[in-house]
Amino acid sequence: MTDDRKRLDTDERKVLEKSEILLVDGDESTRKVVSAQLEAAGAIATATADSDRALTLAREKHFPVILVDADTPAPGQGTELLRRFMSASPASAVMLVTGDESFERAVEGFRRGASDVASKTQIGYLTSRVVELCLESRRADERDQLLKDTLELHDQFLRRLMEAYRRAEIVEEAAAGQSAVVGPCTVLVVDDNPRTAPGLQQALGTEAEFRCVAVPTGGEAMDHALNETPDIALVKENLPDLPGTMVARTLCSQLKDSIVLLFEHPGQKPGYASIIETGQTIELIPELTKPVQLVDRIRGLHEAYATKKREKRYVQSFRATHTDFLKQYVGVRQRIQKLLPEEGR
Repeated sequence: MTDDRKRLDTDERKVLEKSEILLVDGDESTRKVVSAQLEAAGAIATATADSDRALTLAREKHFPVILVDADTPAPGQGTELLRRFMSASPASAVMLVTGDESFERAVEGFRRGASDVASKTQIGYLTSRVVELCLESRRADERDQLLKDTLELHDQFLRRLMEAYRRAEIVEEAAAGQSAVVGPCTVLVVDDNPRTAPGLQQALGTEAEFRCVAVPTGGEAMDHALNETPDIALVKENLPDLPGTMVARTLCSQLKDSIVLLFEHPGQKPGYASIIETGQTIELIPELTKPVQLVDRIRGLHEAYATKKREKRYVQSFRATHTDFLKQYVGVRQRIQKLLPEEGR
């Protein structure tokens, strides 16, 4: 057996350094001999006769190579165990180790998907194949990491390109005196109190930045929204025809890019204001006691909405300008993702 051993060169030893090999064999003497050979080569050998424990280990950590005895856990059952290891650890190379050089057993092993079939008597060959398989595993890991790094750099490049385009657009708009131009903010006020909309308009200012449109009922609000999309819809909870909550949620589903608020005037108790979104309600003003609270929130929402609107315009402009580039970008990204294992995507 000593004459059959192959002296490993420096590069091969580096491949095995810190590589943990799992050996499943019911024969104690084989476990000792093979483990000693692998550890002499620089590998870490984890050997066991317990196939169930070995399967658990394979699921919990990665072994680049798993050696399975053809007669473990019982004579002739190693090929079935090999199949279970391939399922438990798809990234591992699984070798079938035999006590003889039976052609039929080798064929069965390869049929089951073994990376190789080796005889226990050929320790030198066994060790060299482990080195080769570890090298293949390391190369695959390095390739996958390179693909991940490429994908990350690919996405980072697009983000930087879009940001550069955005800055260029801002400079051009500023030069043309249009940096703050996003159009007036239209506020649809759904309230049967005739003083609400005019009072809100006066508080927001009569300049072109805000335009308040008043409708007294929920039905009119939904009809109006079909013809003119408001930036903000302010819906009173208690309306004369329909529940304000229902109207607000309907408007939310109709107006994908608008902000919908449900509110109640303060009276004997404080009022409130909430943002209605698909599937959730966000508390905006828990206790509404003064009109100025609502005015301030609407101004803040308008500023956020205007920013979002500008960013959306930049993205749309970038897409329109770089359509061919984006198609190529998506195509390359999809090709890289397909090359990565599922857990790395």
